[in-house]
Amino acid sequence: MYKYQEQLPESMFFRISQGAIVNWRFLKHVKGYRAQLSFGKGLTADLPVSPKVYNFVKSELSLRSNVRSL
Repeated sequence: MYKYQEQLPESMFFRISQGAIVNWRFLKHVKGYRAQLSFGKGLTADLPVSPKVYNFVKSELSLRSNVRSL
């Protein structure tokens, strides 16, 4: 997983757990150490979020959502 993480741009992708790297554009909601991703046409995924990064992911998602709404 580390090799993939190195190759992806840090501004667009983030490792939320030991087995998941997500694109911020698809991350829609974070609650209870779970991340909900939405891919359009009703397709969603629910992934675990590491307790180590949970607060960061939640605050970063909030900031990015506010920027998108401007």
